[in-house]
Amino acid sequence: MSLTEGNDPPLDSEIPLIRQIISEEVAGVAALDAQMRGLDDAPTELIAKRAEAMERRLFVLEDTQFWTSIVIPASHLRSDDCSTIEAQLLRSANALLKVYWAVGLRIDAPSLESYEALDWLRPVKGRLSSLKKLEVMYAVDSVPDVFGIAPSLREVYLTDWDVYLLSPAISIPWDQIARYRGGYWSKPQLVILASACNLVHCVVSFQDPFEPDDLPPVTLPRLRSLLIEDPEWLGRLKAPLLESLSCLISQGSHLITLLSFVRSSSCPLKRLVLAECVISPQLIAALRGLPTLTHLLVDSYVEGGHQPAFFDAMTVSRTSSDIICPNLVSFVYGAGEGLFPQDLFLTMVRSRLPRLTWLRVFDTSNNVKANALDAPFQMLRNDGVNAVFLVGEAEDPV
Repeated sequence: MSLTEGNDPPLDSEIPLIRQIISEEVAGVAALDAQMRGLDDAPTELIAKRAEAMERRLFVLEDTQFWTSIVIPASHLRSDDCSTIEAQLLRSANALLKVYWAVGLRIDAPSLESYEALDWLRPVKGRLSSLKKLEVMYAVDSVPDVFGIAPSLREVYLTDWDVYLLSPAISIPWDQIARYRGGYWSKPQLVILASACNLVHCVVSFQDPFEPDDLPPVTLPRLRSLLIEDPEWLGRLKAPLLESLSCLISQGSHLITLLSFVRSSSCPLKRLVLAECVISPQLIAALRGLPTLTHLLVDSYVEGGHQPAFFDAMTVSRTSSDIICPNLVSFVYGAGEGLFPQDLFLTMVRSRLPRLTWLRVFDTSNNVKANALDAPFQMLRNDGVNAVFLVGEAEDPV
């Protein structure tokens, strides 16, 4: 207080306090000077970063490979959307584009006295010479007839991952299509398959129940891979080159139809996937008639008490030449309801070594005892088998 009340010299005891105050003030001034120097340098750094960002932007804009997909807006266009789309198309130059197009997009024409809507797809009709793949992401009522002339089109997917959905009515040059996924009523579906003589890969569902008739089967001369929802419809098809077949429902009667289809097609079937499969004598009989199989997936969604007989039949006997699927190299098995006969299963697997090299067992019903397969599977891995036990969904063997 004496320092602020008069002009007398400070006492010796007050000098350290004065020095501390001066030191703190000097430090504060130094900090402010440092901040000011930083502000002086900031514009230079910002300018350098801006120049670097501009250089990167120009590089990206000039490289057409960065502009290989474009989304056409699915709602009413904003005033600047058309110019944005045009700018991206210019940047893409001649690069092949993945176009995500809203089928139902409509543009109001306010300059007209009466309401008028323009189907956004119409202007591309006759201009799809480079289109290679068409995919309808969601089920729609109809698609404009703009894809009938598309000389490069090879892939058509008319449902999303759920093959049960009904596909839209759409005009496609089917004779040039190599990959197809769609679900229709039986009559149009069979017409499509009869027209698609160059199909190689196919995923189909029929919306109506199978009804036998006397019509000749549809032949797919180049088909290599087929996924079908209801195997009963295999009775209406022939595929002499088929190598891979997947069925989403696999009951006893379906398996009889499957075997009849393979025999009538005389196809070299190598890969078979049976989902929701009932383990039954019909399954054993069907597999016995498929000696060319190398990859097999059986999802025993419902277990009919025949698992022991199934594993026993699949066991390779050294004293018998009657071997089911003698060329099997990979096997995926889904343990269904009921007790899992672990010992019989492992005996079957070991009987197929060393040809069997890839094994998966998955359990969606928690019927396999925890850790029960750890040691046996480790022994199989030591013998060179890629063996894994999965809790949950099946894993594709190929």
